[in-house]
Amino acid sequence: MSSNILTDPIPELEQALKTNLFGIQPSSHVMLDRSFPHTAEDKAAIVEESKKTGRTSDRAVARARIMLLDGGGIGEMEVVLDQRGYTVERISDAASNLHTYLQQTYESLETLLIAVSPAYVQAMTMEVSKRFEGFSGRPENSTEEDPYEIDRRAENAALGGEQKEWR
Repeated sequence: MSSNILTDPIPELEQALKTNLFGIQPSSHVMLDRSFPHTAEDKAAIVEESKKTGRTSDRAVARARIMLLDGGGIGEMEVVLDQRGYTVERISDAASNLHTYLQQTYESLETLLIAVSPAYVQAMTMEVSKRFEGFSGRPENSTEEDPYEIDRRAENAALGGEQKEWR
């Protein structure tokens, strides 16, 4: 049986945590004891229930405890992934500055983390800049000419060979 986020959200949430590990504490984890389904039989029952009712089962949920990076003592939160998306379900007392996000649903874990954690945004910016470090926009050792240089020469030729200074 193939995995489907609507019938088996646990692998999706596990992958989302791994993908965003650069911007959350490594102790963040899926709470398997508060997530469902677990076994192949559970998953089959969820699929069967969805077929019978004609809608996605409300029982298919994955929950995670996410420890946010230091950045004003934000703390931790519990997030649920279900058919609605990623919802902030609980917030630690230390994270009282996040209570406006309680019960808010986001389409991805990334958008949720961007909304609630300035430290995550900073870590994400650093991660992205690492990926583009030293990238000029053209492959190294390229014999390809700079398109701006080509345009400048063409414009100069159109002006009768006059040299035009670019600013």
